[in-house]
Amino acid sequence: MNAERAVISNFKGSSIGMILVLFILLVIVTSFFSASSIDSSTNPDFSITSSRAFRLVNESSFSLKLTAKNNQFEPPGPPLNTIISEGSSYGFEVQRSLGSSHAATATFEVILGPYVSYGTFDTRLYSASDSNGGSNWSVTRSNAITVTYDINGTTLTIRNSF
Repeated sequence: MNAERAVISNFKGSSIGMILVLFILLVIVTSFFSASSIDSSTNPDFSITSSRAFRLVNESSFSLKLTAKNNQFEPPGPPLNTIISEGSSYGFEVQRSLGSSHAATATFEVILGPYVSYGTFDTRLYSASDSNGGSNWSVTRSNAITVTYDINGTTLTIRNSF
């Protein structure tokens, strides 16, 4: 009879411990969700955002080096001095948020080897605010006569001009 009481006593101790563990988990989960629910009207840095994908395709016999950019790329953005080798491509992500559009800019140098430069071209990557399109890539200035380009929406293709 005493052996049975000891088992029942241990069972009650286990259930109190289980209740305590569940209570602690409930407190942790509740504090997590209450901290993550931010009112967007009181915090201007909080908004619904996503990104728009852009692609640069290098079909030329030259390499392209990213020499300048602005801060409208999706963080952390492409690193400066990124080399896009001949026959390869590179994907860029531009910020996109509900109700506002973003325009990222990037300057590329056309290079052959590490020291020979054939000019530069400036680009603008426009990310429209809605999902219906309107996003595009444009070349705003170019003095690189060795390459030409084609644009198809958010894809910029670089080719030899000769």
